[in-house]
Parts: sequence; structure tokens; C-alpha cells
Amino acid sequence: MENECEIAVSGFRQQRTWDAVSVTYTDYLLNRVVQALRPSTQEWQTRTAVIERLQSVLAGMPDFQPVPGRYGSNYSEDCLARVDVFGSFCSSLYHKGSDLDLTITGRWRDRHGHVLDMATMSSADTADMLHRIRRALISRRVAAADPLNPATVINARVPLVMYTDADSGVAVDISVCNHGGVFKSRFTREVMQFDDRFEALYRMIKLWAELRNLNDPKTGTLNSWSITQMVIFHLQSCKPAILPPLRLFFYNEPTYSPRPLEQPQQQQQARSSNGRSRQQQQQPSRSGAPYELLEVCGRQRQRY
Repeated sequence: MENECEIAVSGFRQQRTWDAVSVTYTDYLLNRVVQALRPSTQEWQTRTAVIERLQSVLAGMPDFQPVPGRYGSNYSEDCLARVDVFGSFCSSLYHKGSDLDLTITGRWRDRHGHVLDMATMSSADTADMLHRIRRALISRRVAAADPLNPATVINARVPLVMYTDADSGVAVDISVCNHGGVFKSRFTREVMQFDDRFEALYRMIKLWAELRNLNDPKTGTLNSWSITQMVIFHLQSCKPAILPPLRLFFYNEPTYSPRPLEQPQQQQQARSSNGRSRQQQQQPSRSGAPYELLEVCGRQRQRY
């Protein structure tokens, strides 16, 4: 494939024009690149096994073992915590070398035996929990014993446990209650299902950015969500437009309706100003996760 691409580039540089043959051949080559970037079934199974191993580690930790019958049916019988997927694996835009982004939700028992809701834990409790998870991953040999790339807790704006899975070599990032990341990933998957040209263009732009070291937020360059937004905007700006305004994924065109991602914040402000304590108790402690909007999004996508 590389030789074919080099021949196509050489031919274009000589002709300096896009005739019908050049356009057809270039489209053929780009589609082959996109096909090569798509993950195989085996890669999907590999990442699914990584998630299952992490859930097994959490279930085996005393920190996440519930008292039977006390916490309802929202969590499995053997573990207070649940592992959710977000990022490229959730949106189906991952490739063989992609990291696996996971987030933990639920409850945790601290060193004093108090069961805490992860959504309302202090930063100190969150850091303590993540360090305990890191030690459990190492002791159970789930994290690779690599002195150059050990399992680490990153105390950043979003605290993370970063490790490499020992069996598969997949790099894993674990965060806590990252509802916003889950929602954005699921919404990206809805956009991808709306028009397959989004996936093709995204994969090509991301490959270009990775080869030029422009897709690493740790070094101050673009993250994948930024690339997603730019690709969406470009496809909205085409004439004729390939993607509609994003609000149409959720609603028809009422100009008075709030934007989807602003809705939880506006609802919270309204409840605070009206002093409706009962409704405040029903509101999740961390907003930014309007998962019910995804159902509206799916119905709207079917209309086009």
C-alpha cells in the first residue's frame, strides 16, 4: 500500500492536476488506508478482556465489597464499583495502538470502613482510592511489570491510574466518574452512524496528526476530542452540508430550547433559585451526563 501511495503522489506532482482518473485512484487508496485502520474482531475481544480483568480486580478488593442488601440493585452483587468505557473504544473509532479509556463509578469503602459515593468524594479520597487500585493491579499481575512504564497515579485535573495490561500490552487510563467523557464518546458514535464519511475523514486526520506528533495533549498539542470537533465543523461547512447542526441530533429547530450540553446546568440553576430541595436530591451530584439525550439523538438521526 505504501508503494501505491508513493506512486500516486509522484504522479500528482508531475501532472499538478486532479483529473477523473487521479480522483478515482486517490479515493481508492484512501479507502484502503481507512480499512487498514479499522480494528479487527480480535482487537475488540482483546480490549473487552482487559475490561473484564479490571472489573475482576475491583470485585476482589475489600474496598469494593458491599454489605448484602444495603445498596439496592444498581450494582452487581459482588462489587460496589462499575467500569464504564469512553474514548475511542466507546465511539468505535479506535485502532490497534489506541489507549483504552475507562472510568469507575459507584461506591467505595475507605480505610475507616465508611462507604462513600464516588461522585461526591473529596480529592484526597479519590487519590487514596486510585493508589489502592494501582497496588491491586500490580499485586495481581494485571499491570505489566515494566520499570520504564510502571503503573502510575497521575494527580492532574482529572486524576488517573495509567498502566499497561500485562496480557495484551494495551495502555489503560482509569478515571473516576468521568460522565462527560462517556457522553461525548457515545455522541460521537451517533455522529459516525449518521454518515460514514465522518469516520473516514476522522481516521485520516487523526493518522496525519499522530504521524506529526500533533495528537498528544500531554505535550500541549490537540486531543482527540478537538480533532473530532474540527472534523464535524468541516463536514457541517461543506456545500451542500454533510452533517447538520448538532442541536438537530437532539431536537427539531425550536430557537427557544436550551442547547443539550447546557441543559443540566440550567436545570440545576433553576432548582437552586426556586429552592426545590426535593428535586435537588433527584439531580445527580455531577452534571454533564445527559445520557437520556442519546435516545432522542437516535430518533432524530433516523429522520434524515
